[in-house]
Amino acid sequence: MNIVMTVSNAYTHDPRVRREAEALAEAGHKVNLIAWDRKGDFPEKEMISGVNIIRIRNTFLMKLMILDLIRMPFWRSKALKVILAQYSDADVIHCHDLDSLPIGIKLKRLNARIPLIYDAHEIWGYMVALDCPWWKRYIKMEKRLVQTVDVMLTINEPLRDYFKDFFGNENYPDLCQKPIFIIKNCKEYNGEPYQAPTRNIFTLICAGTLEKSRQKHILELIDAISGMVDIEFIIAGSGKKKYIREIREHCSKSGNSFFIGRIPSDEVISLTKECHASICVTGEETINQKMGLPNKLFEAMVTGRPFIAIKGSYCSDYAIERGFGVAISNVNECVIELKKLIMNPERCRQYGIKALESAKKDNWQVEKEKLLMIYGHLQK
Repeated sequence: MNIVMTVSNAYTHDPRVRREAEALAEAGHKVNLIAWDRKGDFPEKEMISGVNIIRIRNTFLMKLMILDLIRMPFWRSKALKVILAQYSDADVIHCHDLDSLPIGIKLKRLNARIPLIYDAHEIWGYMVALDCPWWKRYIKMEKRLVQTVDVMLTINEPLRDYFKDFFGNENYPDLCQKPIFIIKNCKEYNGEPYQAPTRNIFTLICAGTLEKSRQKHILELIDAISGMVDIEFIIAGSGKKKYIREIREHCSKSGNSFFIGRIPSDEVISLTKECHASICVTGEETINQKMGLPNKLFEAMVTGRPFIAIKGSYCSDYAIERGFGVAISNVNECVIELKKLIMNPERCRQYGIKALESAKKDNWQVEKEKLLMIYGHLQK
């Protein structure tokens, strides 16, 4: 099949999109991906693991605009022109997240025969809620636009249930339920047994997107851990310059916390494996944050490491149910739990074994087969 994917980032550092695109290319499909390289950091055209990537850069006019939300329609317009000029014979259009979905909607209107897949990584309106006063507009927009899609993909059960309510309700009585499939952001599992951390001192890792709204406890945690002994804290990732500067400043005052910046996604697994535990201190401000399953969870699973997360979040419940999760309500509780783990290496090992047992059931190979099965049905 000739597949066109759209995503509003540069693709390179988006593990979910890369896994899906590369899995489809590996299965023999022709995958053309239209990305948005906002800073112009990557080649405009590139082939990675069989995926043909075209990156659209900001024009001079777009650079004059203050917000990406304002630039977004211009990117979508340029992406649509590229698709119509080069990939008008596409068999499937696969749009990642709400910000790229309007591209697929317009293509669907031009050619109703093209199956449209909407891949919702999160509830986009809630993602921008803390920074965008008009965020409710995107919730309503999503409810309206998804009525046109043929198949939905999302990351977990809570999001599937959220999107199910969009269909067959009183607002859209003439439309039937759409198929919604779960493709989790699982990682590759090589089947190796539990291996102890290689670092001599107990090391906690937090790797991922570093935004104040998502990781609001990081600064407090750095300060709290600075008063502990026999522990080091590694923070990896990228985010807004102001918040990264704050993280650097707090780390510089601490003798045992280290900010190492963004590292390639394929190196996060090996670094996590060196450490003793992984932590996700995602804030509790939005439904997205409460319902998500972050990459850190699956990285902890495949490396066999305890996973510390905010009590009441879905990722915390998910890990605890499978026997490798540690729930905390605040930084003080986190310090207490860390001390327990430091004093009890056997407990860490048991958590690690449970994590690996979970990885045997939830891994990328399983999710990839589900994705290929969905595409197999579209070919019929």
